[in-house]
Amino acid sequence: ISTPMTECATPGITPTRTDIVVTMDGRTVSFGNNQPLTERGNVFVPLTPIMNEAQIGYYFNPQRQTVRLDNGELYMKIGQAYALLDGERQNLEAPAMIRDGNVLVPLRFLALATGMRSLWDARTRTVSMTTSAVVQRQH
Repeated sequence: ISTPMTECATPGITPTRTDIVVTMDGRTVSFGNNQPLTERGNVFVPLTPIMNEAQIGYYFNPQRQTVRLDNGELYMKIGQAYALLDGERQNLEAPAMIRDGNVLVPLRFLALATGMRSLWDARTRTVSMTTSAVVQRQH
């Protein structure tokens, strides 16, 4: 039995979904119909394609609306203004959300939580991510 996911949205805010490109270690990440978006100056990325590309395991609990990394270092609840990173509360610039049945997370926090480096080029609307730091973080 699957539980339908609900959409979390900020009332009165229309997200921008146009042409954000994400590269990881120089390769373009494919998002299919689930494109990254910006909302209130924050870049949100669909969790599954990023984690798959980085080969980082995670679990999404649809009943509790929570995400955790397999290594246990990150625990995040959809719509909540903070997450637990290494057991410590970290305020988020924007909470994770569900759109069209997919979990989207704020890019800056995802990079911090996983140890990935990310650079946002607003002019080209490109996010460049590198996973070289991930191995060091998951020791």
